Amino acid sequence: MTFVVNPVSHSGSYGSSHVVAIWIENSSGTFVKTLLRRANTSHTINNHLPVWKANSNLNVVDATTGATLKSYNPITVTWNATNVSAAVVADGNYSVWVECSWDEGSSRHCQYLGNF
Repeated sequence: MTFVVNPVSHSGSYGSSHVVAIWIENSSGTFVKTLLRRANTSHTINNHLPVWKANSNLNVVDATTGATLKSYNPITVTWNATNVSAAVVADGNYSVWVECSWDEGSSRHCQYLGNF
């Protein structure tokens, strides 16, 4: 499965910097795999990606990771139907979660994208 996330820009303080986490959960709400996490420090992760942190236990095995993003370009993400152990998961319904925030900003939100 390949999909695109289109971040929305923010013009306030630290508006050019933003963090994001994208992960998969199964139909029971159990964490399956982080696909992408972009954030500089544990402070940023703790304060601005709290849902991802709680659900993933900070697991980024095989995820795309890196520094806080400095542009609002579309993000293309691919999931190959494997979990953090690289095992292919059973057919079923899976949810894609996106959590994003402006780094050091007061706004943050989680967006549920849907079942696949």
